[in-house]
Amino acid sequence: MILLLIIAILLFPVCKEADAGVVLRGVSMSGGIIGVSQFTKGAWGMYYVPGTAVPANILNNTGLVGVLLGFKWYEIEATKDVYDWTAVDARIAEIKAAGKKITLSLVMSAENTPTWLKDDPGVQTLSLLNLNENQDSYCTYIPGPVYWDATFIAQKKELIAIMGARYANDPSIVAVIAQFINWHSDDWELPHDVCSSNCDCGESSINQPQQWLNANPLPYTTARMMSAAQEILNAYATAFPSQALLLPIHVTRVNLDPPPDEPSDRWTYLAEQVVAWADAQGFGNRFFIARHTLKSNTPLASTLDSPTTNEQRIWKLVRDHYPRSGMQEGSAITLCDEGNCSTCRITNYATPSYGCGLSALTNIIDIGLTYNPQYIQFWKGDSQNVGLYSTLLYATTEMNQ
Repeated sequence: MILLLIIAILLFPVCKEADAGVVLRGVSMSGGIIGVSQFTKGAWGMYYVPGTAVPANILNNTGLVGVLLGFKWYEIEATKDVYDWTAVDARIAEIKAAGKKITLSLVMSAENTPTWLKDDPGVQTLSLLNLNENQDSYCTYIPGPVYWDATFIAQKKELIAIMGARYANDPSIVAVIAQFINWHSDDWELPHDVCSSNCDCGESSINQPQQWLNANPLPYTTARMMSAAQEILNAYATAFPSQALLLPIHVTRVNLDPPPDEPSDRWTYLAEQVVAWADAQGFGNRFFIARHTLKSNTPLASTLDSPTTNEQRIWKLVRDHYPRSGMQEGSAITLCDEGNCSTCRITNYATPSYGCGLSALTNIIDIGLTYNPQYIQFWKGDSQNVGLYSTLLYATTEMNQ
């Protein structure tokens, strides 16, 4: 019987569309020994406050097909080897009761690493100034383990495995954020600001790339970052054998990850190498990449054949990774002051021809749709804004055309 089954598989292989992860009516099929990943296509909400109930306006938003549920490492494992999933379990139950799918994001960034691990004398750490004025820790030095520290990686892999054992068999959980290079949030982030004088936060000079290169005892190298990426992505792929693996991507710095080929000035080399490696693995047909900065000035996908800037190059990676790609809005349109677009992050603090009121989100969604994404994630403010229900339904409808 087994012999007949093997012969049948050889003679009648899985269809090409399924092997490539092509989305058919909102379902991404990943065949083979890794199982099936059912990633629901459309607009996704975001909620990162597991200690309180998911707002009813998110759960009742018919434009959303699912919710990205985020939670921080120190919230789950405040004490080593003591895990509290109570709040996460409650939020999952609420989202499932609303009939929506779930993407899990365990935020294991430097800022959200438990104190017990940061204070471990055997862990190599670095302290970097947060120069992102959109974050609560702006102008604060954030200490954290370097991405390649062996103990840091081992502890992350252990928690990923525990999370997988708890949630991987839940069919409502269709994806996980599989990030390995994040200092503050779950977005790809290697702080790399440089300033020679009169810098932000009262600093006389800043050179974060040099801090990475001077890290002691083990300095930054592309090889170490690739090793960290491979260990963490393999850990997620093993712990969640049927889920889509979502990796937000961004740049580093050319002096940190120098490309051996042209153009030699690009900052995207590490992202390129990680994506190429992941695509070649057994989990490659459920590996998605994304940019978390969809804004009014995001380049149209059709303009990226010959990119000249690093932002264009990183968006081209997303475009060329179709159909396993997605994005997240760069901020909530709900946070904008319609009368003063200079305060509006999602319009890049400018005033586009369509303004910065709620209706502007449709125009920004249209930019994202040129990439044929499998999903667009929307910040909490927009996800729960009743005035945007029809806009998010538009996004879901268009993605499923």
